[in-house]
Amino acid sequence: MLSMVSKSISNRLINYISTPSGSRRLLLQDFHNQELPGKREGSCILEHYKSLGLLFKRCTLLLPTKDRLKYMHRILSEILTAGWDELECHRVFNFLCELSNLPRKVQIVVSSKPGSARKLELRIRLYCRSVLLNHWIHRSDSAFWLTRILKPWPMVNQARLLYIIFGPVSSLDGE
Repeated sequence: MLSMVSKSISNRLINYISTPSGSRRLLLQDFHNQELPGKREGSCILEHYKSLGLLFKRCTLLLPTKDRLKYMHRILSEILTAGWDELECHRVFNFLCELSNLPRKVQIVVSSKPGSARKLELRIRLYCRSVLLNHWIHRSDSAFWLTRILKPWPMVNQARLLYIIFGPVSSLDGE
């Protein structure tokens, strides 16, 4: 309840949940076991995540909706693919590519002159970073998704794509 009236306590809770130890403690990795460790019979994983969702809601109540959604996206992505094998993650990536038409957009950008499709470059940057790369706790997860993004392209296009995703947004003063 204190998280609803104190921004300081709310920030501490959110920061703890975002750490690897907080994730291990709160985001259960064994999705096949319906019983939570140390709980009575009848407690299920759904109740756990319902309570966790309520905690997130209370912790982020004082934040703007955009920030609230950012935290929820990161946590949901972690939950949805936690414990998945590589083949399943490939399927998720293929689905996201098909849904967003990412390969066609990347093809347009890497085959045109740098800066000639600035808005599309920015869209690719924002999509790759916000949907696939930035919210993972472990660097190995980000590396997996970055590998998926780069793999279909030749080396020169990979370099250009890396620059689009991680380089400066503006050529003015290195911003």
